[in-house]
Amino acid sequence: MPPLQSLIDQYYIGKEKEELLAILDEFGFTKPIQYIISQKDILQNKEAIHQTAAEILVAINQQMVRYKDEPEKKLKVERILGAFAMNVFREVLKKVPNPLQYVKSVKDILKSTCEKWGWNYNGLNERFNIEILEVGMSINMVQDTDLQEVKKLPQQARLVWHHEAGNLDKLCILLFEAKLLKSKRNFYNFFEKPSEDLRVKWDSMRKPYLAYLLYRLKEEKIITSKGTKSSFAYAEKYFTDEEGVFFAKNYLKELSSKINQDKDNNKLIINKIEQIIAIIKTTNKPLLDND
Repeated sequence: MPPLQSLIDQYYIGKEKEELLAILDEFGFTKPIQYIISQKDILQNKEAIHQTAAEILVAINQQMVRYKDEPEKKLKVERILGAFAMNVFREVLKKVPNPLQYVKSVKDILKSTCEKWGWNYNGLNERFNIEILEVGMSINMVQDTDLQEVKKLPQQARLVWHHEAGNLDKLCILLFEAKLLKSKRNFYNFFEKPSEDLRVKWDSMRKPYLAYLLYRLKEEKIITSKGTKSSFAYAEKYFTDEEGVFFAKNYLKELSSKINQDKDNNKLIINKIEQIIAIIKTTNKPLLDND
């Protein structure tokens, strides 16, 4: 796994990063978390992951006592730490076999920890977004029939990028710097020069960012669909994970719907995409750098 600072840089920018670093420092979590993510044996031992998940939950809840008279601040801190814990967990899942099995087993251990301490698991799930991670991964296993249906889109179908509304070059650079993309050029060609053999590799653990990005680009009329009603279905023809595995049919649409239905618990995703949208809504068009 990447060092803690690199992991934070990968997921956070601006005010969100400042708030997270302040909370980690205040609670004394920085060194313990750095130690945890540096231990290779944890990644090879499901029981160690279970124990670590339970310990992190207990540590966070013990710290929340200081905010018992500040419910709004308590809620905000819980959401920030919950999102961060899930981002750390996503990095762990990149290194283990059968990641969906790990998600389900960690969910079970968190439930039992809540029962042991008399805590509300439903409240925990709202803060940590465990369910959306499980749902996202459970529909990630693509069946051949799904791929065939996705590829039945009309040949003339495409997503049209409106350069007067948004800066595609800048978006490619921002997504690449955030390590969401493996290739700026392929993402650029997805809009400008799509071909049947084009593949756009996206971070497998941050697919909700892609779902919400496509939703917002269309909402802002930076992109429009041609020859297809669904930008999500079109994207599923070209986007894969790092290993080249396509997304399942309706995967992005389902993720986008879940994010929009529960915006309070998806603020990290929403805020990052909104910041990116704000940056690219410019008419300046620098030349696209090569990868």
